[in-house]
Amino acid sequence: MRAIIAGGGTGGHIYPGIAIANEIKKRKPDSEILFVGTASGLEARIIPAHGMNLKLIEASGIKEKSLNDMVKGILKIPMGFFQAMKIIFSFRPDIVIGVGGYASGPTVFCAAMLRLPTIILEQNFYPGLTNRILSKVVKRVGVNFESSTQFFKKEKVVVAGNPVKRRGFKAVGDEGELFYPSCFWRKSGSKKNQSMRCSGTANT
Repeated sequence: MRAIIAGGGTGGHIYPGIAIANEIKKRKPDSEILFVGTASGLEARIIPAHGMNLKLIEASGIKEKSLNDMVKGILKIPMGFFQAMKIIFSFRPDIVIGVGGYASGPTVFCAAMLRLPTIILEQNFYPGLTNRILSKVVKRVGVNFESSTQFFKKEKVVVAGNPVKRRGFKAVGDEGELFYPSCFWRKSGSKKNQSMRCSGTANT
């Protein structure tokens, strides 16, 4: 399997991506994983430190930004899409997974337009603008909370929890099957509300 994992910015996006990459490699040791991020995000330091490959694109936020930052963000959009498309054509992934963050938008959108298998993960209760847009074009949406399913089409959404290091993932495999999480950590504040939900099934 050749997989692109796109996104980053914060550890909340990066480490679930690393967990997914580790699980893919565990299940399919000959897999090739490529992360796509931005130079300004923590992924520029964390991903190489984990011995994983990273490509950078131009992308930044435009929502709730100053006018100057908003203009800069808008100007980066065409270049970001061009760079993402170039990476996809070069790497030729079997699947593209968006874990949130600025790089996720153009990379996942381009992959969806090329009709590649695509998945986005939404770790928060209320999805951000990028994931709300991407949810309209991707194959699957993984959410952390049952209550988040209301924001997505029910035929696409799966309550998956949040991937943790060296634990489960979900991805579309070589034959198009959907692997449900083997282990996902679910957290909702206090320790008594934290739990591990495990399964090991595959579905189509």
